Amino acid sequence: MSELDPGQIRERIVRGEDEATEFKRWEAFPKGVAQGLCAFANSNGGLIILGVADSGQIAGVGEGARIVQEKLTSLLHSGLSAPVRAALGYHQFPEG
Repeated sequence: MSELDPGQIRERIVRGEDEATEFKRWEAFPKGVAQGLCAFANSNGGLIILGVADSGQIAGVGEGARIVQEKLTSLLHSGLSAPVRAALGYHQFPEG
C-alpha cells in the first residue's frame, strides 16, 4: 500500500471501517492492534488507523510519534507469532 496523504486518511475515516480499514483506539494497544494486524496479515492487507474510535471520532494516541513507532515496530517484529511487514506513517489532525 502506498503512503496516504492526510486527505486520503480523513476520507477513509469518514467512510468508516470496512474489510480494508480498521480503527483502533490507542488504549487497545497491544492486544487489539495485534488482532487487527494478524487479520490483515492473513488476508489481502489493509489499513489500521490508530487513535480513532469505532464511531470514527478522532481521539489521538496521547504519546509522541517516536514512542508509538517504537512500540509498533516492536510489536511487528517480536510481539506476534511471526514477524509482520507493514508500512508505518503518521499524521496529526487538529482533533488529536
